[in-house]
Amino acid sequence: QGSDAIAAMAEPGGAQAAAHESDPLLNEDLEMEQISNKGSIYTYMLLMPPLSRAVHGHYCTANVIMGLLFLILALMLQVGLTMLAGMDIFHAQELFKQSLIHEADPGLLDRLYGRAHRFDKMAKLAEENIFDAVEEFDKRYLRGQVYKHIEYWAPVEEAKVPCCPGAECAGSERQCCSGRTDGKNGTSGPTGLNRDLNGEVGASLASSLCVKYKGRLTCTPPTGMILDRWDDLDANGDGLWTLAEARADPMNLGCHFGLYLEDVFRGACRGIVRDAADTEENSRSARRVEVPMSVRNHTAIPRPYFVWWTGLVAMCMNIDSGVCGALVNKGVFDGAMNPVLNGSRGGVVDLDSAMAYCHRLLSPGGICQSSLPATYVVYRNRVAAQCGSPSYSAGPTKTNPYREEDRLDTMKVSFSNHIVYANTHKNPFLFFLFLILFLWFVNLISEVRDIIQFWNFLWSFPVRTDSEVLRRTWHQAMLLLGAVSHRVRLSDPVPRMESATSTLSLWPETPRQVFAIEFISRAHQLVCVAMAAVRSCILCYLGWAGATFLLMNRNYIDLLLNSLALVFIFELDEFVYMFLVPEWTKRKLDAMPPLRFRSAIPKSGLARAAFQNYVWGFCFIPIIAVSYVLVNDRVITVPVVEALDCACQQQGKYCFAASMSNPKWFAQYWANMTTLFKNQI
Repeated sequence: QGSDAIAAMAEPGGAQAAAHESDPLLNEDLEMEQISNKGSIYTYMLLMPPLSRAVHGHYCTANVIMGLLFLILALMLQVGLTMLAGMDIFHAQELFKQSLIHEADPGLLDRLYGRAHRFDKMAKLAEENIFDAVEEFDKRYLRGQVYKHIEYWAPVEEAKVPCCPGAECAGSERQCCSGRTDGKNGTSGPTGLNRDLNGEVGASLASSLCVKYKGRLTCTPPTGMILDRWDDLDANGDGLWTLAEARADPMNLGCHFGLYLEDVFRGACRGIVRDAADTEENSRSARRVEVPMSVRNHTAIPRPYFVWWTGLVAMCMNIDSGVCGALVNKGVFDGAMNPVLNGSRGGVVDLDSAMAYCHRLLSPGGICQSSLPATYVVYRNRVAAQCGSPSYSAGPTKTNPYREEDRLDTMKVSFSNHIVYANTHKNPFLFFLFLILFLWFVNLISEVRDIIQFWNFLWSFPVRTDSEVLRRTWHQAMLLLGAVSHRVRLSDPVPRMESATSTLSLWPETPRQVFAIEFISRAHQLVCVAMAAVRSCILCYLGWAGATFLLMNRNYIDLLLNSLALVFIFELDEFVYMFLVPEWTKRKLDAMPPLRFRSAIPKSGLARAAFQNYVWGFCFIPIIAVSYVLVNDRVITVPVVEALDCACQQQGKYCFAASMSNPKWFAQYWANMTTLFKNQI
C-alpha cells in the first residue's frame, strides 16, 4: 500500500540475459512478455525510479536525477544529430536538383497564389453560380485576398496584378506583360517548345541550369531560346533586326527569357564581326568576307547574318573545347568543309582546320564569348560546375566526306559528375544499393522490436496512482534546493515490503538484495510514454533520413562507410549508459529480474507471423528496399542523368539542344551559309 509492490527475493545469480538480436519482434512465449536491463539509458529510466522509490520512498534520489540527466543527454545527441544531419541531407538534395532541373508550370493561378488546384476544387462547389465559388475559396484559403486582385472569375488578362514589362523583373512572381497582338504574326506569346515555356524560362534559368516541360528538356543558355524568334525580333517585318527594335522589345522577350535584348543584339554584332575577322586571318582564300556596315556599327542585322549568328550560338552551347573531337566526328563541320565555301567560315577546308576553328570558338575568351552576352560566361561556369572535370579517351577516326584521304583521330570527352550519375543508373550499383538498404532496414528491426515491446509494456503493465509518494518526492526536491526546512515533517513514511530484512539503499556499501517490480506509478508511466514517443519519432525520422542519405551516395566506398556511421546514432543511448553510468549501479540493474507482463498483442495466426524477424527479413524489408531503389532511380537519378546528358554533351532523346547539334541541322545551316557567300560573290 502506497509504494510500488516490490517483492524482496533471494539473492540470484543475476537477471536473465538481455534479448538477443536474433530474438523475434515479440517473445515466443504465448502468454507473457518480459523486459530486462538491456544496457541502455531507456531501460535505466524504466527500472531505476521504482527501485529508488522502494529504497527511499520517493523519486528524488541521486540515481534518478542522474538518469534524467543521462536521458536528456542521449535524447539531445540523437535528436540533434538526426535533425541536423537530416536537414542538411534534404537541403543538399533539394538544392542540387533545383540548381540542375526546373519543372516548368505555366499556370497563372499557380504562379499568383500557388493554389491552382484549390480553385479547381472550389469551382465544383458552385458550377451554376461562379461568384459563390470564388467567395467560398476566398474565405477558406485566401482570407479575403482574392477580391483585392481579381474582380470576378476572370482569365489571365483580367488579373489586376502589375505585369512585368522587361528583363529587370524576370523571375519575379509578376506575370510577363503580353506582347503586341496586331502585328504581322498576330502572336502575343511564345509558341512551340521555347514559346510554351513562356515566362517560366526567365524565372527558372536564373536558378536552374535546365528546364523540363512536357517531357522535353532544354539546357541552353538564355540566348539560345530566341534563335527561332526572328518574326518577333523583326517587329516591322522589313528583314532587319534593328537596335531600336531590340531596345523596344515589343514582344517582351526580355521578361519571358530573362535577358536584355539590347545586350543580345550587340553580342550578335560582335560575334559576326569577330567570326569574319577570324576567317580572314585563317582562310587560305584571298576572298574577303563581307559584313554589312549596319552590323559593324551595331545598328541592324539582316536576316541572313542573323542565321550566321544562330550557328555560332548552336556551337557555343558546348562548354569545353575538349568536345571538338566529338563535334567533328558527329559531322557538325562537314558542311563547312564543302569546297564551294572555300574556307569562307573560319578558314575550314579540312579536318585539321575544322578542329582549329572549333578550338578558337570554344576556348576561354574566344569567339563564343564575344558572340553572346555576359551571361554566357556565367552559364559556362554553371555548366562546368554541374558537369565536373573533363577526362579524355581515344575516339573513332573521322574521314573527310569530300576527301577520303583526309582522316583524323578524334578524342572523346567525359565529365566526372556525368560519369558518376550514369554509373549509379547501372544494374551493379543498383543491386549494391539494395544490399546496403537491406542491411540498414535490418538494423532498424532491433530498434523496432524494442519500441513495440516498450509500448506493449506501457499498455499492459499495472499502474497505480500514489499521491503520497509524489508529495514526498516534491518535498525531497525542495530540500535539495533549500526551499524548505529540514524540520518540516511529512506523514508516516511509505511502508516497505514486510519481508525486507535490512535497511535498503542504492549505495554500494549497503547489503545487496534483489527486487521484482509488480507495478509502476502513474508519474513514472507518463515519463516512459514520453520516452517511447521520442524514440518512435527518432526511429521514423532517422529511418527516412538515413535511407535518403544512403541513396545520395554515388560510389561504393562512401555508401558502405556511411551506412556504418548511421548505425552509431541508434547506439548513442547504449554508449551513454556504458561510459557514464557507475559500475555498481549497472550491477544492481543487471541483478533485477525481468519485468513480466501479459502481452496485449495477439500471438496467434497472422498477427504472430507479422512480428517474426524472418517474415520481415524475407518479405517486408526486401520489398521496402527494392521500392526505395526503384523510386529513387526513377525520380532522382534518371532526370539528373538526362539533364547532365543534355547540359554536358548536348545529347539525349528529350534534349532540345540535341536537335540543334545534330548533323541535319548543321547541314541546313551550312547550306544557308553557302547561299549567303554565293550572293556576296
